[in-house]
Amino acid sequence: MICVVAKFVCNDGKITDLLNILKSPDGLAVTRAYKGCKLIETSISEDGGTLYLYERWDSKVDHQAYLQYRGETGLLDLLAPILSEPLGLTYTNFSEV
Repeated sequence: MICVVAKFVCNDGKITDLLNILKSPDGLAVTRAYKGCKLIETSISEDGGTLYLYERWDSKVDHQAYLQYRGETGLLDLLAPILSEPLGLTYTNFSEV
């Protein structure tokens, strides 16, 4: 199992737009139902300008297939005017301690 931290640095005043996308029927509900997704949670930076997704997936291959799917459906294009920098992704191996 892998963990993914996705970092969304938003343009000023745009985090609400991002939250609305994530809450929509095409948002995180689709992610949670996608093959290999085990968990997805959100958090927002103290300054309110960056949203983080903490995710667990069966494999990196599953997550990358999901990203390709999101690209094909146009979701990533919707994020372009919201984000002030490219989406940041960090992959780690899950460890239960």
